[in-house]
Amino acid sequence: MEKIPEKTIGTVGQCIYCGTTSGKLTTEHIIPLGLNGPWKLAEASCGGCADVTSAFEMAVLRKTFGTTRTALDFPSRRKKERPKELPLSIEREGQAETVSLPVTDYPATIGMPHFAAPAYFDGRHDHRLRTVGFTGVQVGGPSVKDIGGRLSAQRVSFTATFQPVGAFARLLAKIAYGCAVAAVGCDLSRFEESTCCPRSLARPMTSDVMSEVWGMMCRLRNPICTTSNIILKVGTCVYT
Repeated sequence: MEKIPEKTIGTVGQCIYCGTTSGKLTTEHIIPLGLNGPWKLAEASCGGCADVTSAFEMAVLRKTFGTTRTALDFPSRRKKERPKELPLSIEREGQAETVSLPVTDYPATIGMPHFAAPAYFDGRHDHRLRTVGFTGVQVGGPSVKDIGGRLSAQRVSFTATFQPVGAFARLLAKIAYGCAVAAVGCDLSRFEESTCCPRSLARPMTSDVMSEVWGMMCRLRNPICTTSNIILKVGTCVYT
């Protein structure tokens, strides 16, 4: 997949997570570069916060979307280490099998959870993050139907692993927060009443924390994205 040209949205001059202006401030990608994210905020993250955000980003990029990123040839600092073939689970003549396909022949998919409303909105006392469904979407490569026909398979399946708990939720919160900063012109005074991002970095992700992200976006003059709640989930997307 063609890499989208990078673009710097603005220069912040302080860490958008903890507010510090001391020390070296690095560039922050709103959507991770590993997901082909082109938009950047300059001087927007201190070293300590960058270490935290990088840790949960890497968990998602490598475990949740690792196979898809390889199939789509998304940016990576370890491209030379990428495999030339990827495993695909199929069912053929009633037997489950795993076959290897060249990267260029692999049907790239992503699996996305469906989320229950945050506890803040429906009055639940149980603040655990909840999923209520799971959907697989093909985003590149030959069609699943064509691959299944070529392999004489009755079923093709994909597994998405969301691990560790909260990594994917934190990534969504980080993307939403980065979009919000970009939307208000990198004016951090607009977020003085919101503590959602510091909380998302410092404590386990809960339904209430994710509802704060929603509330922050709703307070913007022109909200551009929203997020919801995530729970640790391993799902299998099946195509027949």
